[in-house]
Amino acid sequence: MGRIFKIEFILIIFLIMLVGCSEMDISQNPQIQLINYPKLITLGENFSLSGEFLTQEMIGDNIKILLTIRNGNDGSGVLNQELSLSSGSQSFSFIDIRLEGDISPVVYFEFKLIIDGKFILKVDTEDSPTYVGNWHTDIITSYFNAYSSSGEPLKATWGNYLKDENPYYFALPYRDFYYYVDGELIKKDYYGVSDVKNRWIEIYHPLTNKTAYAQWEDVGPWNYYDPHYVFSTTNQRPYAEMGIDMGWSSQGYRFTNKAGLDISPATMEYLDSDGLAKGKIIVNWKFVDISQVPDGPWLERISGVEADSKVLNLNTNTLRTLN
Repeated sequence: MGRIFKIEFILIIFLIMLVGCSEMDISQNPQIQLINYPKLITLGENFSLSGEFLTQEMIGDNIKILLTIRNGNDGSGVLNQELSLSSGSQSFSFIDIRLEGDISPVVYFEFKLIIDGKFILKVDTEDSPTYVGNWHTDIITSYFNAYSSSGEPLKATWGNYLKDENPYYFALPYRDFYYYVDGELIKKDYYGVSDVKNRWIEIYHPLTNKTAYAQWEDVGPWNYYDPHYVFSTTNQRPYAEMGIDMGWSSQGYRFTNKAGLDISPATMEYLDSDGLAKGKIIVNWKFVDISQVPDGPWLERISGVEADSKVLNLNTNTLRTLN
């Protein structure tokens, strides 16, 4: 199956400062192409960045690329690395980069080119930041069908029928078109294009040592607005783990099975051949980008195109972009 989901983010920037640098041909403005620019990174896991100079070789006795990773909410630096290049270099790579600790949910990369002690140019990805995620661990996971017990196709949150979606689908407790006002959950009176539908997650089942990938096609299990858990970068627990889901039935509540993730029967069976009989398994999951999804049965029928998703930034109560 052909795949065209190769990420290649190109940043072109012209010479913005050059004073007395006789060793470069300033008739050619330096241009940088960044390759393997990640849209999603996971705390505690290594990632790499690489790029190349498109217009000319960098000539000088002392060439450096300075990388600063900055928090998206205030621009503060969280990591600095320096890379020395040989004269005539046309490419560069930062490898085994790792972010840990108290990091903003969104970061961006800043690159500075220094030649023979002179600042030449600066580029950054602030306008297209990178989402920082983490593994949600030990999550009770149940499954849900695309058809009712009587055989009728089930309609999901966004008006879609699950039977028409990727058989490897899942649900998380976050629904578009809801927001809080003075502590009260308000539903907007219209539907638009979902900002989260079709997103991908990686699901790891420690008991069987198997990994599956699935797309977000419904909301649940249980409650429909738990962004503190879904988009946490500190592994916050699902509200459903309290065992009670408020706001249902004449009693005003219902008892939960403490599940924080719902997956399709196909996903459940792939992770654990006895999963359908068990009804529940315990997994770890994290958001991934489509470029990180390997070949497998989950790519045989993809649900739409992954949206340019926006999710709630709990620190600022504004929207933040995933890519």
